[in-house]
Amino acid sequence: MKTQETERKREKRIAAIIIILLSLITIASLLVTVWSLWLRPDNPPLIPDYALPEEDKNAVDVIGGNDQKLEYSQGGGAVGFEYSEAAYINLQTGKIDMFFKNPHRSSGDIVLQIVIQDTVIAQSGRLVPGKQISVMELLKGKAEILAPGGYNAKFVAIMYNSETGERAMIESELSLLVTVTNN
Repeated sequence: MKTQETERKREKRIAAIIIILLSLITIASLLVTVWSLWLRPDNPPLIPDYALPEEDKNAVDVIGGNDQKLEYSQGGGAVGFEYSEAAYINLQTGKIDMFFKNPHRSSGDIVLQIVIQDTVIAQSGRLVPGKQISVMELLKGKAEILAPGGYNAKFVAIMYNSETGERAMIESELSLLVTVTNN
Protein backbone atom coordinates (compact mmCIF):
# COMPACT_ATOMS: atom_id res chain seq x y z
CA MET A 1 0.00 0.00 0.00
CA LYS A 2 2.79 2.34 0.91
CA THR A 3 4.47 1.79 -2.42
CA GLN A 4 1.28 2.63 -4.32
CA GLU A 5 0.88 5.79 -2.26
CA THR A 6 4.51 6.71 -2.83
CA GLU A 7 4.13 6.00 -6.54
CA ARG A 8 0.99 8.25 -6.74
CA LYS A 9 2.80 11.08 -4.93
CA ARG A 10 5.74 10.72 -7.33
CA GLU A 11 3.40 10.82 -10.36
CA LYS A 12 1.60 13.89 -8.99
CA ARG A 13 4.94 15.61 -8.41
CA ILE A 14 6.08 14.84 -11.97
CA ALA A 15 2.74 16.06 -13.37
CA ALA A 16 3.02 19.30 -11.35
CA ILE A 17 6.58 19.88 -12.62
CA ILE A 18 5.47 19.31 -16.23
CA ILE A 19 2.53 21.73 -15.81
CA ILE A 20 4.84 24.38 -14.32
CA LEU A 21 7.39 23.96 -17.15
CA LEU A 22 4.69 24.17 -19.84
CA SER A 23 3.25 27.28 -18.15
CA LEU A 24 6.68 28.94 -18.12
CA ILE A 25 7.25 28.09 -21.80
CA THR A 26 3.81 29.52 -22.68
CA ILE A 27 4.49 32.74 -20.77
CA ALA A 28 7.91 33.10 -22.42
CA SER A 29 6.34 32.60 -25.86
CA LEU A 30 3.70 35.23 -25.15
CA LEU A 31 6.36 37.72 -24.00
CA VAL A 32 8.42 37.19 -27.17
CA THR A 33 5.30 37.62 -29.30
CA VAL A 34 4.33 40.87 -27.56
CA TRP A 35 7.87 42.21 -27.93
CA SER A 36 8.13 41.29 -31.62
CA LEU A 37 4.74 42.76 -32.52
CA TRP A 38 4.61 45.95 -30.43
CA LEU A 39 7.85 46.77 -28.66
CA ARG A 40 10.52 46.12 -31.29
CA PRO A 41 12.13 49.29 -32.71
CA ASP A 42 11.05 50.49 -36.15
CA ASN A 43 12.96 49.10 -39.07
CA PRO A 44 14.92 51.61 -41.18
CA PRO A 45 13.40 52.48 -44.53
CA LEU A 46 14.20 50.00 -47.27
CA ILE A 47 16.67 51.16 -49.91
CA PRO A 48 14.99 51.10 -53.32
CA ASP A 49 16.59 49.31 -56.27
CA TYR A 50 15.75 52.29 -58.50
CA ALA A 51 16.21 55.93 -57.52
CA LEU A 52 13.20 58.15 -57.15
CA PRO A 53 12.59 60.28 -60.24
CA GLU A 54 12.53 63.55 -58.31
CA GLU A 55 15.63 65.36 -57.20
CA ASP A 56 16.05 66.43 -53.59
CA LYS A 57 13.99 69.58 -52.93
CA ASN A 58 16.90 71.20 -51.06
CA ALA A 59 19.49 70.49 -53.78
CA VAL A 60 21.19 73.48 -55.39
CA ASP A 61 23.60 73.75 -58.29
CA VAL A 62 27.32 73.39 -57.64
CA ILE A 63 29.06 76.57 -58.72
CA GLY A 64 32.45 76.22 -60.35
CA GLY A 65 34.69 73.19 -60.03
CA ASN A 66 35.99 70.68 -62.51
CA ASP A 67 33.38 69.68 -65.12
CA GLN A 68 35.54 66.87 -66.55
CA LYS A 69 33.96 63.48 -65.78
CA LEU A 70 35.97 60.93 -63.82
CA GLU A 71 37.31 58.10 -65.96
CA TYR A 72 35.72 54.68 -65.67
CA SER A 73 35.45 51.48 -67.70
CA GLN A 74 32.40 50.65 -69.80
CA GLY A 75 29.61 49.18 -67.69
CA GLY A 76 31.01 50.84 -64.58
CA GLY A 77 30.92 54.26 -63.06
CA ALA A 78 32.84 56.71 -60.93
CA VAL A 79 31.49 58.89 -58.17
CA GLY A 80 33.36 61.56 -56.30
CA PHE A 81 31.86 63.64 -53.53
CA GLU A 82 32.65 66.27 -50.93
CA TYR A 83 31.06 66.45 -47.48
CA SER A 84 31.30 67.98 -44.04
CA GLU A 85 32.28 65.79 -41.09
CA ALA A 86 29.80 67.54 -38.78
CA ALA A 87 26.03 68.02 -38.80
CA TYR A 88 23.73 69.97 -36.49
CA ILE A 89 20.15 68.94 -35.72
CA ASN A 90 17.56 71.35 -34.33
CA LEU A 91 14.84 69.29 -32.66
CA GLN A 92 12.43 72.27 -32.70
CA THR A 93 12.48 72.61 -36.49
CA GLY A 94 13.48 69.07 -37.48
CA LYS A 95 16.16 70.54 -39.75
CA ILE A 96 19.69 69.19 -40.14
CA ASP A 97 22.46 71.60 -41.14
CA MET A 98 25.12 69.67 -43.05
CA PHE A 99 26.94 69.66 -46.38
CA PHE A 100 27.20 67.09 -49.17
CA LYS A 101 28.19 67.68 -52.79
CA ASN A 102 27.89 65.35 -55.80
CA PRO A 103 30.29 67.18 -58.17
CA HIS A 104 29.85 67.57 -61.94
CA ARG A 105 32.62 65.02 -62.56
CA SER A 106 30.63 62.15 -60.98
CA SER A 107 28.94 59.69 -63.31
CA GLY A 108 26.16 58.64 -60.93
CA ASP A 109 23.34 59.90 -58.76
CA ILE A 110 23.43 59.64 -54.97
CA VAL A 111 20.75 59.20 -52.30
CA LEU A 112 22.14 60.25 -48.92
CA GLN A 113 21.15 58.90 -45.51
CA ILE A 114 22.20 60.02 -42.03
CA VAL A 115 22.43 57.06 -39.65
CA ILE A 116 22.80 57.21 -35.85
CA GLN A 117 23.22 53.96 -33.89
CA ASP A 118 21.94 51.87 -36.82
CA THR A 119 18.81 54.05 -37.18
CA VAL A 120 18.21 56.05 -40.36
CA ILE A 121 17.14 59.51 -39.16
CA ALA A 122 17.19 61.36 -42.51
CA GLN A 123 17.18 60.53 -46.20
CA SER A 124 17.62 62.84 -49.17
CA GLY A 125 16.04 62.71 -52.57
CA ARG A 126 18.21 62.05 -55.60
CA LEU A 127 21.37 64.17 -55.98
CA VAL A 128 22.41 64.24 -59.62
CA PRO A 129 25.98 65.20 -60.57
CA GLY A 130 26.44 68.94 -60.14
CA LYS A 131 24.10 69.25 -57.13
CA GLN A 132 24.75 69.81 -53.43
CA ILE A 133 22.66 70.05 -50.27
CA SER A 134 23.23 71.83 -46.99
CA VAL A 135 19.88 71.10 -45.28
CA MET A 136 18.04 67.83 -44.68
CA GLU A 137 14.93 67.08 -42.65
CA LEU A 138 14.47 64.44 -39.95
CA LEU A 139 12.27 61.52 -40.96
CA LYS A 140 8.87 61.39 -39.29
CA GLY A 141 9.09 60.29 -35.64
CA LYS A 142 12.88 60.55 -35.40
CA ALA A 143 12.93 63.79 -33.35
CA GLU A 144 11.26 61.87 -30.52
CA ILE A 145 14.10 59.34 -30.25
CA LEU A 146 16.90 61.92 -30.15
CA ALA A 147 18.09 63.77 -27.05
CA PRO A 148 20.33 66.85 -27.01
CA GLY A 149 24.00 65.94 -27.15
CA GLY A 150 26.69 64.62 -29.47
CA TYR A 151 26.45 61.41 -31.52
CA ASN A 152 28.92 59.41 -33.59
CA ALA A 153 27.00 58.91 -36.81
CA LYS A 154 27.58 58.33 -40.51
CA PHE A 155 26.52 59.47 -43.92
CA VAL A 156 25.53 56.54 -46.13
CA ALA A 157 25.90 57.51 -49.79
CA ILE A 158 23.89 55.11 -51.96
CA MET A 159 24.90 55.25 -55.63
CA TYR A 160 22.54 54.97 -58.61
CA ASN A 161 23.15 54.80 -62.36
CA SER A 162 22.19 58.22 -63.79
CA GLU A 163 20.84 56.77 -67.03
CA THR A 164 18.81 53.78 -65.78
CA GLY A 165 18.18 54.84 -62.18
CA GLU A 166 19.30 51.36 -61.07
CA ARG A 167 21.05 51.06 -57.73
CA ALA A 168 24.78 50.41 -57.98
CA MET A 169 26.37 47.55 -56.09
CA ILE A 170 28.36 49.96 -53.96
CA GLU A 171 27.63 52.48 -51.24
CA SER A 172 29.94 54.55 -49.05
CA GLU A 173 29.80 55.09 -45.30
CA LEU A 174 31.39 58.32 -44.11
CA SER A 175 32.05 59.28 -40.47
CA LEU A 176 29.94 62.13 -39.16
CA LEU A 177 29.71 63.90 -35.80
CA VAL A 178 26.13 65.00 -35.11
CA THR A 179 25.25 67.63 -32.51
CA VAL A 180 21.60 67.72 -31.42
CA THR A 181 20.06 70.79 -29.77
CA ASN A 182 16.57 71.92 -28.78
CA ASN A 183 16.96 75.26 -30.53
